[in-house]
Formats: sequence, structure tokens, C-alpha cells
Amino acid sequence: MDGYGPSLAEILQSSHPGWLIWREMLEDGGHGDWCAQPAHATGDDTVLRHTTVEGLAELLEQTTAGRTDG
Repeated sequence: MDGYGPSLAEILQSSHPGWLIWREMLEDGGHGDWCAQPAHATGDDTVLRHTTVEGLAELLEQTTAGRTDG
């Protein structure tokens, strides 16, 4: 990658507009897991989590397969 294109996280967000995607911030200021949750989630909706953005992308693909709402 040449450093000028969108990051994998930005590509992931643009390909899943119905989801909120973020990086967890740990209490010590470090980075935690990559997380995703449906944009209109209720308190009962599970947050998808993975240590890498690539892994989160795979979880999102598995979760959204067959869905039509994003």
C-alpha cells in the first residue's frame, strides 16, 4: 500500500454502512479490540469483537451474510 489510500478500517466501514465500527480504548490508553455493532442496536445486541481489523471483517461477513439491512 502506498499510504495514500483508505485504511482497511475505512474500507470496512464504507462496505457496512449499517454498522458502527470502532477501536476499543483501554483504561491505560492503549488500543484494544476492533468492535462492530448494528447502528440501531438495542442493549441486547451483541458487539462483534476481534483483535485485528481483518478478523473483524470476517466476523462481519459471516454475520451479515444473507441480510439486506447493511
